[in-house]
Amino acid sequence: MKRIAVFGATGQVGRAIISRWARSRNTQIVAIVRNEFGALGLKGLPNTEIRTGDPANADSVAELLEGCDAVLNSALATGLPNQSRALNRAMVENSAEVARRAGRLRAFVQLSSVAVYGFPVAERKGDFTRPQPATGYGRDKLYIEEIVRRSFTSDSCPGHVVRVGHVLGPYQGHSRGIIAQLFDPSFQLPFDGSKPSNAIHVDHLAFALRALIDQRGSSNCFNAVGDGNPTWHQVFEDHARTVGTKMPRSMSPEESSQRRAAELAKLRSSRMVQAARDTLRPAVSAFVSAFASSPAIRDLGHEVLVRAPRSAESAIKRAYTSWSARDQTSAVSSSPQTDVPPWYYWDGVPGPNLLERFNVQQELTAAEIESDLKAWASAMANPL
Repeated sequence: MKRIAVFGATGQVGRAIISRWARSRNTQIVAIVRNEFGALGLKGLPNTEIRTGDPANADSVAELLEGCDAVLNSALATGLPNQSRALNRAMVENSAEVARRAGRLRAFVQLSSVAVYGFPVAERKGDFTRPQPATGYGRDKLYIEEIVRRSFTSDSCPGHVVRVGHVLGPYQGHSRGIIAQLFDPSFQLPFDGSKPSNAIHVDHLAFALRALIDQRGSSNCFNAVGDGNPTWHQVFEDHARTVGTKMPRSMSPEESSQRRAAELAKLRSSRMVQAARDTLRPAVSAFVSAFASSPAIRDLGHEVLVRAPRSAESAIKRAYTSWSARDQTSAVSSSPQTDVPPWYYWDGVPGPNLLERFNVQQELTAAEIESDLKAWASAMANPL
């Protein structure tokens, strides 16, 4: 029996993986939590030992990992950037030190994210070996990947990186979001859901990670997405069937392409420019609205325009006319359009897929997955 320690045991993904592994007779799980409160949701699981300690403290980690054969790190410290990066780095480096000193650890697996690719589309530079994250979350994940590569250099305890896709399944945020969108009449699915989802069911992820831990060899890096990378249309169909509702409306190809181009344009701007634009846009809109509705401001504006050159007056009039048209068009639109997450416009992520490497898709039937998801959805809809 292999004993596997799990950092991040109380997170959505970590807890779900532990729940799946706990059903296996050949796995003893050591769920690592910071305090007794975090342990409450894990008590009662079979084949699971709960250990409390500080993963950022070297002495504590040595005790937490005592007797363990492998480590799965699904934790991500958040908060002030420098402080959280130091904590994330310490978890990895302390585990590597235990591997060097004790000599028992045979594998370290770091859960990263497809967010390291930023906006994975053909028009954007970046590939599997040189990803370009577009968010702080993606940059933090890529930073941890580099710490893993530097810390685990021996084949006796390889340090694997798994870039996990959008995780689906009971209690997972992406499944919650999809179900909410299915019941949102304003939601429209871009490109009729034809884009690859880069998504993975949490149970398939658990099976693939267990197979990776059992593998002997050098450190490696994989993506973890569904077998064949199913489209968003397929993912939405599965969820719609589970909760007994119809598919959402499709966004027109023209609007889908426009929104996709807008998301790409954001990436071409620097983060400072994006932040300034997002901050100033509502302020400018509020000022123009006040200018248009306040008699005192209109009177003052009139006096300014009377004294301004005719060219300046014409430019201001054109700008106001354009703003007014956009504002009125937005106000009379048939229904407000729900914000659409950018990953609905993505292409497939580049690089090798963990599920295809270990062929774990056959380990779990579609009926079993749908049954679990249906039970959870029913409980979510009828909490009492």
